[in-house]
Amino acid sequence: MLTIPYKKLKSREATMEYLLNPARLKTFIQDLRAYLKSTQHQFQKEGYENDPRQCKHRGMYDRPETMMFRRFHHFCYLRNLDWVGAREMMEIMLGERFLCECEMVWRLSDEQVGERLAGRRK
Repeated sequence: MLTIPYKKLKSREATMEYLLNPARLKTFIQDLRAYLKSTQHQFQKEGYENDPRQCKHRGMYDRPETMMFRRFHHFCYLRNLDWVGAREMMEIMLGERFLCECEMVWRLSDEQVGERLAGRRK
């Protein structure tokens, strides 16, 4: 019988400490945004690809957070990071609150992310 070992994830605190480095957090966010953009067709209504008001999650805000951040959770899992700690660190460092993973793509551009992490708010 083949046994697949459980993947050991970093704890919430270890994830937040790992992402405390601004350069590491910036590459994490840029990779995350690229990943979410590549899978955008799966969670975006057709014809409204870049319109945040037409997010497919818009009527689901009463659903569990794991459903709203499914791809984000998978992205963090592949990197052995705790998704709650990574999301919390992103929200603290960027000064934004994300209701779903669509907002991680739409709300800030890569340039704005770099400026906010450098300390220049825009």
